[in-house]
Parts: sequence; structure tokens; C-alpha cells
Amino acid sequence: MFNNSKFGDGTTISIGDNNIQNVSNSISNIKNDFNKLTEFFKENGLEQEDISSLKEAIQDDGEVTSEEGYGEKVKSWINNMISKAASKVWDIGVTKAGEVIEKGLKSYFGI
Repeated sequence: MFNNSKFGDGTTISIGDNNIQNVSNSISNIKNDFNKLTEFFKENGLEQEDISSLKEAIQDDGEVTSEEGYGEKVKSWINNMISKAASKVWDIGVTKAGEVIEKGLKSYFGI
């Protein structure tokens, strides 16, 4: 069925009949678009200073792949943001902070 097929970001496949699909992605088309990543993070309470720090970390670390994972500076940024959530500097719960960071970064890097 899928011999030599290529699927891009957001591909949905349905097989069978009477299928109902609900696909939702509040940060679609964000891959490699730092402006959209910025919007997403601001909507979730991040300060511009923290977003700027992330941008520098991404530039310093370079390419991210699902095999290699995030670079050292991005990892440090993530740890810093989780600490801010834990100490209530970022007004969000620790669990929610992790979810927001993960969703934003994975969408940005396409992993």
C-alpha cells in the first residue's frame, strides 16, 4: 500500500470505512520558524528574555536531530525554565512547563 511513499509533517492516514478524524495542532507550520515559536512561548507565559536566551542556545548548539537530541546549551535552557516553573518565577506548573517546552521545541525542530 505504501510502497515508495513519502509523508510530511502532519500526515494523517485513515484505513477502513466510517472514519472520523479530529486533528488539532495549535502550533502548526512552526518548523524552523522562530517567530512562530516565540508566539507560542509568549502565549504560554515565557518572557522575551528567556526566548532570546533560547534563540542564542539554538544558534550555538546547531542542528538538532531525533537521534542526537538537543545540544548542551538548549538542555541548560530547558533546565533553567523548569527551575523557573518550580520556583514560580514562570507562573506555570512544572508538569505544564515540561509539556509546553517539549511541544514547542519538538515542533520547531520537526522531531
